[in-house]
Amino acid sequence: AAEYGVSATIFMPVEASLAKVEATRSYGAEVRLAGDSLTATLIEARAFADERHAVFVHPFDDDRIIEGQGTLGLELVEQLPDVGTVVLPIGGGGLAAGVATVMRALRPDCHIIGVQAAACDSYGPSLAAGHPVHVEAGPTMADGIAVKQPGERTFAILRELIDQHVTVDEADISSAILWSMERAKQIVEGAGAAPLAALLSGRIETHGPVVVVLGGGNVDPVNLMTVIRHGLSAVGRYLRLTTSLADRPGELSRLLQLLAVLRVNILGVDHHREGVGVGVGETRVDLVLQTRNAEHVHEVEQALTAAGYPVLSSTN
Repeated sequence: AAEYGVSATIFMPVEASLAKVEATRSYGAEVRLAGDSLTATLIEARAFADERHAVFVHPFDDDRIIEGQGTLGLELVEQLPDVGTVVLPIGGGGLAAGVATVMRALRPDCHIIGVQAAACDSYGPSLAAGHPVHVEAGPTMADGIAVKQPGERTFAILRELIDQHVTVDEADISSAILWSMERAKQIVEGAGAAPLAALLSGRIETHGPVVVVLGGGNVDPVNLMTVIRHGLSAVGRYLRLTTSLADRPGELSRLLQLLAVLRVNILGVDHHREGVGVGVGETRVDLVLQTRNAEHVHEVEQALTAAGYPVLSSTN
């Protein structure tokens, strides 16, 4: 729109990523935050278009949007002619429908897989019903594909062209974001990491060279810290646990020495002498630890218990 000197007003849900909002504004668009869901936002956008006699452009259920996003498929074939599997995120379905259309036309034997967040799996129930259905969704870090009902156009295309549909949970997604940062040096949002999560979790069947579409990098730095911690916990590299020990000099030091022997990095210690659940002559210690993996977590918990430090609670 900016290239042609046309004004553009972009509607987003009120909980849209700050990074996405600010990036859109920087391109010259007016951004309006309206509605607590995509459905509510679309209603507001249509009303605005009718009032201003403006052209309404649907974010995914529009032939031109599908065609535009489908150009990614042309790039895939051009850069990797022997592609055997393409793994795509599915939200409203515009990107997936466009790319799937191109792949079926140019590489008919290519295996096409669609991925959704388990917290908002609208495609599975729609596929079972034979038409787009509305689902209730839970919170997910893959907010970019948290669409409660597929589009009419996109669903009609996807039901015919996609070979496999899978879902990934929040632990899968956060682990994939962490993997992408550490191994690929790419910062990917939850929606974009969903296809990678499906691959890393072993939930999909692949054939030949595999292309995983990382469809988005709109990450709020504040939320990223939470996501990284979630990802570290999911792979056993971040552990919170509570234990109790005798209230006598040197006992806390002995506990910390044991953790040092176990090669655990201590990120935080809270020492409580009083409170509900703290017995006479004992103290309660909350620990935040950096561990190596899930096996290391198990080793730490076993060693603490054997040394007389009961694991009262453990979260990783």
